[in-house]
Amino acid sequence: MKIIEPNVQEIKDFEGVDNFYKAVARAARICYASDKTTDDKELCERLIKSGHTSPFAHAILYIPIYGEFRKWAIENKESKEWKIIDTAKFTKYIVSEYSEDKGHFELAINGRTLVESAIEHSDNIIQALDDTLKIIKMFELNNHWFKSFIVDTSIGCTREMNRHHDNFYICEQSTRYCNFSKDKFGGEIAINKPYWYDTDEVNPCYKCAWESAIADAEQHYFEMVRGNVSTDIIRGVLPLDTHTRAIYTATTNEWQHIIDLRLKGTTGKPHGDIKVIAEKINNIINKQ
Repeated sequence: MKIIEPNVQEIKDFEGVDNFYKAVARAARICYASDKTTDDKELCERLIKSGHTSPFAHAILYIPIYGEFRKWAIENKESKEWKIIDTAKFTKYIVSEYSEDKGHFELAINGRTLVESAIEHSDNIIQALDDTLKIIKMFELNNHWFKSFIVDTSIGCTREMNRHHDNFYICEQSTRYCNFSKDKFGGEIAINKPYWYDTDEVNPCYKCAWESAIADAEQHYFEMVRGNVSTDIIRGVLPLDTHTRAIYTATTNEWQHIIDLRLKGTTGKPHGDIKVIAEKINNIINKQ
């Protein structure tokens, strides 16, 4: 058993056409706890073939609805590329605002919406994506309405984080897929350091009880591994304090809402572990 410090890392290169496949592949690698052994675009093709489109949501693109883009859309309204980026498809997934100085509405598209529309309208999905991304590149805006973070925390904390839905996209390390007996995990279960661990909030004898319970869970986990029980079943013995890694991409407004709930406690006292993560995110967003 190893104890890992909770951590938050901001991701900068997830927006725009040039970062599209990189952003998707990074989210997918977090799901599978895998290293970069496959080319980003090749990994994206595998995701499409397996029907795993959620990592595509972590690639954000910005385009104007009016101006030159509107002109192009009218001229090409019968093309497959227009069907893929038809703004009517993005009703549930967009953030738009009117910019008076530019005179147009601006649209944020997450890549999952784009790829699922490409699946609907094309037999060659990657080629359709490439063609559509080239068009978006001609008109794309350099906006930053979203922020993306890689978060190291506990399974219990991600349960709380994953309740958010408003322009909030999630990929988390899969306990069904990951086998912690493998060398890449060091052959042991990683535990997120609880907020109380280095304090005197818990009586030392109960701290020992917590450590003993974690050690017992780890022992039973590896006993079942040696018995060739699938990780699909074994994950049930993992405690809520088991370390996990997740990537979250959300609008700045949604992050502020999360900070209000999970740090400031506007609807009730937040759990100590989620408060640690929310404070780290707040410090990054508000430069504290």
